[in-house]
Amino acid sequence: MTELRLSPQAPPPYPNEGTTAAGLLGCLRALRRWVEQHRGPHNERLGREFVPAAAEPPTLEAYSALPVYTQMTHLVFLRKVRERWDCLTRLYGDRWDDENCFRQRVILLTAAASLLQHGFLVREQLEFFRREELDECRRVVDEVHELMRDLVVPEQYYGPDPETFHRRLRQHLDDPPGPAQDDEDRGGDDTPTGLDLSPSL
Repeated sequence: MTELRLSPQAPPPYPNEGTTAAGLLGCLRALRRWVEQHRGPHNERLGREFVPAAAEPPTLEAYSALPVYTQMTHLVFLRKVRERWDCLTRLYGDRWDDENCFRQRVILLTAAASLLQHGFLVREQLEFFRREELDECRRVVDEVHELMRDLVVPEQYYGPDPETFHRRLRQHLDDPPGPAQDDEDRGGDDTPTGLDLSPSL
């Protein structure tokens, strides 16, 4: 396994308040180099390609044509990534390979790569990607719902749809019934303690 020495000497870029569109684009290009520098060792430690490749930012002419709001979100994002990296530096300066520190660095790298992949798309393209992601999430929830219903969860714990199932199961895990409550449930009301079985979501 490659030893991770991605220390604070190689932080992500940090744009200041007076940056221009050209300066912001330069920071995004530096962010891409930062992701590409670090993603390989992190993916190697994970054992899979979790941190995606970072796309090349657009030209200055194309970037300058983006809405000011989009550029502002890039400014805020870049600053947040750097602030979080600096926080990790302070907390894990001499324990840089700590597992918690590693996981948080993976999150930062993945978020940065995602910005570079989708942060320059027009609104219609972004909405398309969001719909795809939501459809995939719904598919996974449906599969888990069916699996838990058939193999694990008693009938009264799941509802007519995955959303109800997820809410009831989460409530049950947060506040599970005790043995006395279980006996009481079996003797009378068959509604499990700690579950909200109201029809509203």
